[in-house]
Amino acid sequence: MELSPDEERHIQNLSVIPAAIVTYVFIGLFVYLVRNNSSLSFLFYVAYFGVAFLLAMPIALFLSEVMLVSRRTRRPVTSYAKKFLGKMSIFVLGGILSGTVFGIVDLTLSSSLDESVLLVLGGAMWFGVWGTLVIRFRKRLDRLSKGD
Repeated sequence: MELSPDEERHIQNLSVIPAAIVTYVFIGLFVYLVRNNSSLSFLFYVAYFGVAFLLAMPIALFLSEVMLVSRRTRRPVTSYAKKFLGKMSIFVLGGILSGTVFGIVDLTLSSSLDESVLLVLGGAMWFGVWGTLVIRFRKRLDRLSKGD
C-alpha cells in the first residue's frame, strides 16, 4: 500500500513531535548545567551537546516517521530499516565532517583566536564544505535518504 502525498506529509508532521520533545529535553539539560556548573568550557557544551543532539534528534524524527509509515501501510518496521539507516547516515556524515572541521580549526588557530571566533569560523567552514558536498553529490544523497 502506497501513501498519498498528503498522508506522507501528515506523517512527517506527526514525527516532528518526538523530535521536539528531545529538543526541549536537551535545552532543559543545557540550562540546568549552565546554571549549576559554570566551570565547564563553551567548547565542552558545543562538542558534547552537539554530538548527542546530532544523534538523538534525527533518531527521534526518523524512527517515529518509520514507525508511523509502517503502521499506516501495515508492513513490518524492519522493511523500512534501509530508509532509516540511509537518512541517519547523512546526519552521521555531517557530524563527522563538523567534528573534523572544528578539530582542524581548533588545532590550527586556537593559539591566536578566541573560542567564540573559532566556533563561528568552524561553523562557517563546515557550512561551506557541507553545502559543496551536498550540491556535488545530490543524486547519491537523495538515493540514500530514500533507501534505494
